Amino acid sequence: NRVFKVTIAADVPAGTYDCRLVGRFGVSNPRLFQVTNGLQDIEEKEPNNEAVQAQAVTINSAINGMSDQNGEDWFRFEAKRGQRVIVECHAMRLDSTLDGTLTLTNKAGKPLASNSDYFGADPFLDFVAPEEGEFFVRLNDLTFNGGAPYRLVISDRPHVENVFPRAITAGQSATLTVLGRNLGSGAKPSAARIVESPLDEIALPVSAPSD
Repeated sequence: NRVFKVTIAADVPAGTYDCRLVGRFGVSNPRLFQVTNGLQDIEEKEPNNEAVQAQAVTINSAINGMSDQNGEDWFRFEAKRGQRVIVECHAMRLDSTLDGTLTLTNKAGKPLASNSDYFGADPFLDFVAPEEGEFFVRLNDLTFNGGAPYRLVISDRPHVENVFPRAITAGQSATLTVLGRNLGSGAKPSAARIVESPLDEIALPVSAPSD
């Protein structure tokens, strides 16, 4: 294993990028590397294999961890009543073999939400806190393979689900309809839903560059 330090300029847009190594024998295959803004990066800390060992994190955090063979990873966070929180696992989308399963419970252990496949094999939870208090997230690999990396995001920031239209003409102006969650004070409830989860909707005027 090799450890290297990456410095990312402040103006780099959030997204997923190819990362390669260049050495005396040439250029390596690409691996995916994710850049985010406004999230606190946290390393997973063991032991966190049971609810009583759940690692305390804050909303708007990204936890970088590894799955446990025959085990689970537990995290806990505080939320306010009515606060809409997104819990999202990035694994398959970052070249990981993890086939994640997420479960959300309250402090008493009552299951509130669960998911295993939303973005391909990556799970996703859309959760509105029914009361103020502490909530617990459990993450495990579907087949309990160990050593698979993941990036778990817990956030109440804007989350875009889709945009219509999906294409506009270069050099022209258009108004996009953005669908998502926590889109801010300018958004309104949308008629579109995903399963039972309502979405926000906001109109966004854009001008496409001619080049």
